[in-house]
Amino acid sequence: MTMNGWSLPPSHLHVRHPERAPPPTAEPAVWFPAVRTGTGTDHFTRILCEGLRLKGLRAEIAWIDRRAEYFPWTVPIQRAPSWANIVHINTWLHSRFYKGSIPIVATSHHCVHTGISGKRRGIARTAYHRLWIERVERAALQRATNVIAVSQFTANQTKAHFGSVELSVIHNGVDTSIFRPAIDKADQASPFKILYIGSFSTRKGSDLLAPIMQQLGPDFQLRHTGNRDQAAKWGLTDDSIALGRLNQAELVRELQQADVLLFPSRLEGFGLAVAESMACGTPAVASYASSLPEIITDESDGLLCRTGDPAQFAASIRRLADNRAFLDELSTRAAKKIGHHFSLERFIDAHINLYSETLR
Repeated sequence: MTMNGWSLPPSHLHVRHPERAPPPTAEPAVWFPAVRTGTGTDHFTRILCEGLRLKGLRAEIAWIDRRAEYFPWTVPIQRAPSWANIVHINTWLHSRFYKGSIPIVATSHHCVHTGISGKRRGIARTAYHRLWIERVERAALQRATNVIAVSQFTANQTKAHFGSVELSVIHNGVDTSIFRPAIDKADQASPFKILYIGSFSTRKGSDLLAPIMQQLGPDFQLRHTGNRDQAAKWGLTDDSIALGRLNQAELVRELQQADVLLFPSRLEGFGLAVAESMACGTPAVASYASSLPEIITDESDGLLCRTGDPAQFAASIRRLADNRAFLDELSTRAAKKIGHHFSLERFIDAHINLYSETLR
């Protein structure tokens, strides 16, 4: 090449090269090895897996026998399938079940190592958490490429106990096509219906149920998902209604027809029952504790009470019974909040984004 008769050395040539496109990011294909516990973590895994499939992604659950939590070496290992490029685990899953080099995403549902005294948990459970679960979780957190917490509270507790762990917060999601306000809610009438959902334990605040109901009196009815023997053990009278274990349709109906959800729990990793109740238009009267203020805005879409204070719980419930207009306002705002901030769509999309980030 010449310019005005002079040859230009090759170093002076300006050649424009097309920019190289970055290598395409693989589409997430997620395998869930999960211990079947019969708790909310099973529900979490199912709805996440189903949601990913509805988005066109490949996802599959490998259910593991419950013994794997306590005696992992007695349970056969299931290897990750060849199509999987992400393994998503619960932080309580023993490392025996996620060997290999595939990226790990781990979810911390509930940090049991802080936040409630050993006395309330019981000596055996405290020892089990300290001597076994803590080691299992630490191994999972160290191995994981990305760690998710289901609430900011759980993230803070996990980081406080295990040290410099980087966590992303993805709140659990509610399917608002199922959990939604009733179109045929029963007429407001006495007794004022109070619903308690969950197991009976001190952590769940079951010891507060009887004192609360004693202060409220006969114009208030407690409906709970325990049985009569459990109710009697925790001091409840035959006036309470034992619903037993509910399927999803029965649960939705109870949530829709209740006037208020009573949720005196002292420690919750997230509080899905509260979010589902709010989605149904039934506000919660709950403890000002752990993750619950992340779901409920006090005086706006529910009421928060001092943890362990039956008198304040009773007063808050009576206030709603005496002021139906205020109750209706809370109901409307509660349903809107869940639809906007805790929807299943948002929950699934947030996980897909994190999986994609993991694969980059």
